[in-house]
Amino acid sequence: MLVADALSRDASALAARWQTQARFVAPRLADEAGVHATAAAAVDDSDRPRSAVRPSAEQAPAELGAAERLVRAIADALRGDAHAHDVLIRAGWDAGTASHGAALSLHYLLKELDLLMAMVLYAGKRALAEGAEGAADVNEATAGAADGVEVARRVQRAFSLLTLAASKGFAHALVSRLQEEYRNLRHELRNPLGTIQNAVSLMGDERLPAELRDSPRYRDMVTRNAASIDTVIAERLGDASALAAEFGRREVSLRDIALSVRRDLREEAHEKGCEVVVGESLPTALVDPTGFELALKSAVTVALHAAPRRSAVAVTLRELRERSAVVTVGYEPAAARGEAPVPAQPSALARELLEHSGGRVWTEDAGVCFEVPTSSTAHAPYDVARAG
Repeated sequence: MLVADALSRDASALAARWQTQARFVAPRLADEAGVHATAAAAVDDSDRPRSAVRPSAEQAPAELGAAERLVRAIADALRGDAHAHDVLIRAGWDAGTASHGAALSLHYLLKELDLLMAMVLYAGKRALAEGAEGAADVNEATAGAADGVEVARRVQRAFSLLTLAASKGFAHALVSRLQEEYRNLRHELRNPLGTIQNAVSLMGDERLPAELRDSPRYRDMVTRNAASIDTVIAERLGDASALAAEFGRREVSLRDIALSVRRDLREEAHEKGCEVVVGESLPTALVDPTGFELALKSAVTVALHAAPRRSAVAVTLRELRERSAVVTVGYEPAAARGEAPVPAQPSALARELLEHSGGRVWTEDAGVCFEVPTSSTAHAPYDVARAG
């Protein structure tokens, strides 16, 4: 099979390309962003696997080895080799557990797999195009088109299985970690609770002298251990702890997220003849990365539809406040048109997503403004809702 053979032949290059691109479709935490800043300059917005791509210095050999095994498992699945599904499921499961171990969110894992599917489809397109060039007549070319549809169907089925296995592997690793945390939590609660139970039992034991039962020592033990339990409950069972770290607010580069949005919307921008410009000064913020990305994508999409042709939709930093940052999404019409920009109204979805992350949205002449926290003391969702 042409496509499977092409994937096997270019598995190493495709894996390296995927690992490099994945950093930008699914931006890492802020402390990892600088590691990949140099590589970012060399990465374009395409999904094309380059045979000349070499692993960057930041890519661990084990990371690339796992990625290459994943690509080869997909090739085997397309061929329908014996046990190919088992190999693909194992590769997906391992990818899911590795993503959890790297502190990525499930949303980012799915985005990375979606990127890989786009790259595999592009590799398949090239392989089939090369095969079609050698077609002897129209009938062979028509058969080649039918083969292309069949390959797309096989790729879709393979990635459906891969995604299912990867998400299950991620969920299994997450549940295992939570079980360990709850075991530790039960231990931390049982110790002071046992002390309180013993003290109460002694205080109620009529066989002991009254002065011993009423000893301030027992009351101090009860008070001290009750306070310990209250502290554990507040720190380990608060509202924030109900959301696993992989799905909560994290310190991420807003510029990396904006670049990911620009990449996803490049076709819409091309059709409109517009350019999406991302400001260099966008800071790091404490947000739900997926929520902010969806809100930003919604705003940029609306701006692209509202903007005149040959204009620029800009995502820029408007203001950096003490504990928050204000990011603006607006467009600048071409100078020849001489029109004033008309701000696009933020969608209800964008507003809701930002408020869940402790941010807020409003509209000004310059465009749609997003205020997002840069520290944990900036905004809370209920404060923003009340202010709205």
